[in-house]
Amino acid sequence: MEGLSDVRGRAARIASDIPSLLLFGGAGLSAFFGGYQLLETYFVVPRFGTQSLYLLHMLRGITASLLLASFAAWYLVQHPTMAQRFDGASGVVLDNRQWKASHLRWFIQMRWIAAGFALALIIIAVPLTGILSAAHLPQLLICWAVLVVSNFLFLHALERDFDFDRQVIAQSVVDLAVLTGMLNAAGGIENPLSIAYLFHVIIASILLPKRKAIGVALFGSAIFTLLALGEMFQILPHATILLFPHSYNMAGGHMHINHAAHDPVFVAGRVLSFLGVMLLTAHFTTLVTERLRRSESNLEASARKALLEQRRLEGVIDAAGLGMAIIGRNGILEWVNPRLVGWLQWPDSATGSSCPHDHADPRGCIACAAAQTLARAEQSEIEMALPAKSGRLRYFRSVTSPVHDSDGSVVQAVAVVEDVTARKALEAEARHAGRLSVLGQLAAGIAHEIGNPLSSLHARLQLMKRRNDPDFHRSSLDVLQSQIDRIGRIVRNVSHLSHSARDGWMTVDVNNVVAEAVSLVRLDARAATIRFTERLQETLVPIRGVRDQLLQVTLNLLLNAIDAMPSGGTLDVATFVENQRVKIAVTDSGSGIDDSVRERLFEPFFTTKPEGTGLGLSICYSLVHAHGGTIEVDSQKDRGSCFTVDLPVAAAVGSTRSADR
Repeated sequence: MEGLSDVRGRAARIASDIPSLLLFGGAGLSAFFGGYQLLETYFVVPRFGTQSLYLLHMLRGITASLLLASFAAWYLVQHPTMAQRFDGASGVVLDNRQWKASHLRWFIQMRWIAAGFALALIIIAVPLTGILSAAHLPQLLICWAVLVVSNFLFLHALERDFDFDRQVIAQSVVDLAVLTGMLNAAGGIENPLSIAYLFHVIIASILLPKRKAIGVALFGSAIFTLLALGEMFQILPHATILLFPHSYNMAGGHMHINHAAHDPVFVAGRVLSFLGVMLLTAHFTTLVTERLRRSESNLEASARKALLEQRRLEGVIDAAGLGMAIIGRNGILEWVNPRLVGWLQWPDSATGSSCPHDHADPRGCIACAAAQTLARAEQSEIEMALPAKSGRLRYFRSVTSPVHDSDGSVVQAVAVVEDVTARKALEAEARHAGRLSVLGQLAAGIAHEIGNPLSSLHARLQLMKRRNDPDFHRSSLDVLQSQIDRIGRIVRNVSHLSHSARDGWMTVDVNNVVAEAVSLVRLDARAATIRFTERLQETLVPIRGVRDQLLQVTLNLLLNAIDAMPSGGTLDVATFVENQRVKIAVTDSGSGIDDSVRERLFEPFFTTKPEGTGLGLSICYSLVHAHGGTIEVDSQKDRGSCFTVDLPVAAAVGSTRSADR
């Protein structure tokens, strides 16, 4: 949007264009009249009489005036000077002073064009066509000079402190006075160009309040009336204009012209109709203008509010450290904030152009994500890794959302970009620290679990050295063997924690696995007081996995459930399909699990059993996770627990397995 300095600069350029305007207009008129003179000399004069030549001269003057008017209209269209109040692209609103200054400059430019137009009409009417007598040429030129000099004065006054209404009224009064002086030298009220009074009434109605605009209309009507009455009573001289039809009579051997301007009936009709047109034009123009001003005020308030909201949003985005871009349906970047331009190393001129990203680069593109959002009307999210100026990679997360119009159609996409480089680094450090922590816990647990049997082995060996009793040595061998077996079980169980081999994968019937596990558990002595219920879905879909591992998981869960009911109870085993997932639910009626215990159930070497190793559920979790599944625990104090194994169906596991490979 233009500021005051921009408006002044453009006004100065327009002022410098005025000589060019006059030069081109004069060149055009010279070409027109020169061409006509050649046509008249070599073609018209030999073939037509005096009356025909006189008529052609009239047509020549009228045609030249129309061409001049067309040229002025074309110039106004090609060189508009009215500044727009609000520009949404740059987000600038002209204040009231700047807005009024632009109007005054527009008015002054119209006066320059009117001066050029008037000079051309004077040349056409007096020396070229003879429509007016040369005796009136000095008065016409004086009025024209007053118009030009006053325009320079008004332009100079505009550069200083000004009163808008006073300047508009002053320019209108001077113009109406100059117009009246020119009309007096060009036929008075007989001249059809008296319609030019209406232009000033319309301009005043647009630029001034209603009361002042009516005042300008009354002033114009008053001086026109004075002109008409002055010529009718022959107080003012009346210039004959040959365009107006006149009647003639003979008196004293001389032919006299009867002027309509001396006829009271014509004058009265002309003045009254003129007054009516002037006042009605002022009334209706001010009526429409006032409504437009109210609408303009509402639009200006809305524009300022929208601009405030835009700047507030930009401030929030900047304070949040985010980048933002708005992409149109044609893929053009309609707006990009400076932070995003710097991140992506785009040129400052990115706004208003297509995305400058090299689309042959597979690392991701905001505009490509926006194209998907615009096509699908759905939010999309991508992560990009782009090299910074230092050569290191920077990671960005972009979320693109659609913007709908009132009809529900997607018209834009808004991309919000976040620099996640620091977060990625923290996540990597956290993963590394987590692995070290788990490794430390595992090492401590292994040392503790193996340390106990090693202590027993050491103590027994010391006793064997001191006692040479063969029977004691034989019994000690059994103790040593049991402790060595215990160490072997711990090592094997630890190896199962990282078991990820996919050897032996096949299609597995879960119902068959569960039924076999239940039949084996029933043989355990601890299950004598347990009542088993089996609810196996008959149409259960198969899964992909290692049958022995799934059997081990199920056995472990069933044995844990039996241990949770030392005084007996009910153990319910169910299989079912839910959301394209196969589920095994093992529910006991034991004492339940405390929340503090439940949070650590799957940690290696964590156990609540006096003789437990704390590896059973850890192994179950590892094996189920290797099958692409999860284990969920639901437990309430004194109301039992339910362990649910959630496994993907065969097709899903197959795709996961292929991806892992």
